[in-house]
Amino acid sequence: MLDKISKQIIKPIHVFVFLIMICMVVLVTIQIFFRFVLNVSVPWTEEMARLCFVWMIFLGSAVVEAEGGQVSTTIFVEKLGRIPQFILGTVIYSIEILFQICLFVGGILSWNTVKMMTFSTVPVWDYRLLYIPLLIGAPYMVFYLIVQNIQFYHRLFSEKGGDDS
Repeated sequence: MLDKISKQIIKPIHVFVFLIMICMVVLVTIQIFFRFVLNVSVPWTEEMARLCFVWMIFLGSAVVEAEGGQVSTTIFVEKLGRIPQFILGTVIYSIEILFQICLFVGGILSWNTVKMMTFSTVPVWDYRLLYIPLLIGAPYMVFYLIVQNIQFYHRLFSEKGGDDS
């Protein structure tokens, strides 16, 4: 049931990341066309493509975390007994969750600091737009790290036999 809920929660973010990617490709294509074909510089496209890239990174990280797609090397961990795997898994997931919480809190603290800063080519938009995906993505990542941790414990302790040392 938890797996079904977690898959439903990430669907809108997944679609949004795809749309951001399309938007970024369009912006870069416009920039290339104007710069090299028409010989006209359009500076706002570069800055908006960078904004899309930031959104794609933080929201895309939540999608990757939800799908369990992060890179990990488990060859040595799998050779350990259940108790050392439990301890190591708990430490790793705790550090990841603590990092995401620090990122979220840092984003909140930085929110007021950057409210007076604007994009140079689009002065009506302020730099807080860079922090919105962080404030959305970090809680998603914490949620999915907790789900993965629960699934890890379930896999670890539902196996028959094995060494408990």
